[in-house]
Amino acid sequence: MTEEKARTPAARLRQLMRNQDIVVAPGVFDGISARMALAAGHHALYQTGAGTSASRLARADLGFLGMSDMVGAAGVSIMADPTMTTPVIADADTGFGGAPQVARTVQEYHRAGIAALHIEDQVQSKRCGHLDSKQVVSREEFISRIRAAVHARDSLPCAPEDRILIIARTDALAVGGFDEAMDRLSLARDAGADIGFLEGMNSSLQASTAIRELRGWPLMANCVTGGKSPLWTVEQVRLIGFKIAIFPCAGIFPAAKALLASYSHLTEHGIGIEAQLEPSKSTVNLGGADPAGLRNFFASMGLDHEVAIDQLAAGGTGLGNV
Repeated sequence: MTEEKARTPAARLRQLMRNQDIVVAPGVFDGISARMALAAGHHALYQTGAGTSASRLARADLGFLGMSDMVGAAGVSIMADPTMTTPVIADADTGFGGAPQVARTVQEYHRAGIAALHIEDQVQSKRCGHLDSKQVVSREEFISRIRAAVHARDSLPCAPEDRILIIARTDALAVGGFDEAMDRLSLARDAGADIGFLEGMNSSLQASTAIRELRGWPLMANCVTGGKSPLWTVEQVRLIGFKIAIFPCAGIFPAAKALLASYSHLTEHGIGIEAQLEPSKSTVNLGGADPAGLRNFFASMGLDHEVAIDQLAAGGTGLGNV
């Protein structure tokens, strides 16, 4: 018997999770990237916080984004699909405040049509999960964020199938170690989160251990190029046992390289690559896995400038090693 057509993006995401071994969501950050991802045949999208911060604010991923920034950007990605049923999974950082703010974030994301959001346990002045010197809040504060999100989800005036999904993300692996991170995810699962997100995993063994210990609770893989995790392919994360795989850098890295190449070409030759008639001069190399790719991208978005400001204000301590 054929499953009924999903009425909302959240219902569609649940449908995909039931029917597919792995749900793949490439990172998008604006209308062009969302349109191109859909044209390439993808059935889910990931509204990357790092990409949205870079695209909308010209800033590295250091907690500059507000809730309205993400809701507005994700709304554009949702509208890229005329049916408005393609699931968009969106970064929600720390929930943008305490429990009341977290609850409002869930409500606003749901009202915008976002299918799922992830809330993390970093301090409010957070940073990308694949940078160093992260700080996390206590277990109690993290779980209070998740409880607030779950309560807001369950209070939405619609069928459970249509409600936004809550993804609990912990960054504690880099701060307190694997056992601490697992304890936090277990507590988040028990509090009612729909999906787990262990940020910064550094091996496939670590990933498979987490999946086994969480006993069937779906986990999301963050496939970041130039980050702390392995360069997993879709097939590899499927075999490990993840239910969702996001690829945040699949759009921002090639886009940044293409823009720099074309603008530089205009500076040097008086014409952009898009108007170059000679095939040998119109090709740009957009690939190549650079171990420092993420750090280099953030540097181009002003990371070093922000670090210098923070260290000046803190008397030389500040953000530390990033």
